[in-house]
Amino acid sequence: MARWLCAWLLALPALVQTAAADGADLALPRPPPPAASGAPAAQLLQELVEHSRSVAQLHEGRLRGPGAAVLRELGGQAQHVVMGEQHGNQGIAEFATAWWADLVELGFTHAGLEADPWVTRRMEQLLRSGGLDAWARHLSKRGGLYAAAFYAWDAEARWVQAVLQSRGKVASLWGLDQVFIGSAGWLLQELADADTGARHAEARSQATRLAAQAQADPQWLGRADPQALASLSTALQDELPPWRQFGAALLASREIYAPHTGGPGESWIANARREDLMRSLFAEQYRTAEAALGRAPRVMLKLGAYHAYRGASPLMVQGLGGFVSEWAAARQQRVLTALVLCGPGSQGARYGGDPVPCDQPLREGDWRFLAPYVAADGLTVFDLRSWRLRQRRLAGLPHEVQSAVASFDLLVIAPRSPGSQLIRSASQAPR
Repeated sequence: MARWLCAWLLALPALVQTAAADGADLALPRPPPPAASGAPAAQLLQELVEHSRSVAQLHEGRLRGPGAAVLRELGGQAQHVVMGEQHGNQGIAEFATAWWADLVELGFTHAGLEADPWVTRRMEQLLRSGGLDAWARHLSKRGGLYAAAFYAWDAEARWVQAVLQSRGKVASLWGLDQVFIGSAGWLLQELADADTGARHAEARSQATRLAAQAQADPQWLGRADPQALASLSTALQDELPPWRQFGAALLASREIYAPHTGGPGESWIANARREDLMRSLFAEQYRTAEAALGRAPRVMLKLGAYHAYRGASPLMVQGLGGFVSEWAAARQQRVLTALVLCGPGSQGARYGGDPVPCDQPLREGDWRFLAPYVAADGLTVFDLRSWRLRQRRLAGLPHEVQSAVASFDLLVIAPRSPGSQLIRSASQAPR
């Protein structure tokens, strides 16, 4: 017994080290240096910001410099990277593509995106078979910019293409959102197609009628007759799983969109249901990937910033980012969360209008105190974990900033860049 106890005690430091390496926390941040005695609050905050700051350069599609080292080191320690972004900025999408190039080298296997599983599946098929040109031609016949949320933009589609090219023939994309309101019409058309859609004539007939309604009204999905959607869902019960699930997803998406398109319901409830749906889709696709790989997948999630929050988002709903963090903690996995914002002078694309400035948070919003520390020609990386070590220095900052510091490990400011552009096929490109 004494010999066994001695051996166990000698092994204990190694066991503790292994347990720490497999725990749910990233490597601890480097503590800021001690504050000077009597230093004013503004100086203390400045010293904290400067301590946490590094800069990365984007060169030929890869990240370089001290900031890149931070992103690579912390990404390499994580099972999941949750990137919360401002949508519609080319520089942010290009950063995501470059970061993926690092993450896939570190063993990442899957990417989750803010699109429904059916659009995601079709996009993957077309990008694999015909590249960006095939996807652009597909969208051009189905409403262009309105045919697929975000991934009708060129830079966003290039991120998806980078994921697919790095993963060979392995299915690697997770669609994590409700059916996009602009995609409903062409998805229903595909459901109605005798070759690619439902096997049963009644389901195809109902899909044909609903597709015509969707094409006549851009807001149709939020206003659709729930009984008609329920009838379609019933008609799809004997179909293959993807189409069977599509019927239920249309009903759920109608409930989510209704309060935002002049229909009945409460916006908060709709937003909460959307996050519930995203959690369910993440769990389902995680388990499928885990079974296929024989091990836990390593996933990069690229989402709108509010979805990426740990805990309550500014919309006062529990974000998907918090769910992923808890999911990972239960499995002794690590999660890295990053908030990515537009840099000074940047533009953001819009649906139905010209690009608009997207740098308001830095120019006149809650993050304007950071403007002097943002690099003019590179990506600026702030390690927010070190800010959490000195919470008293944050006391004068806006509530939304403090909430973001609690939710995200890193803040990345992209350099000046234009709004994303609609993806075009070779035949559509300007001559």
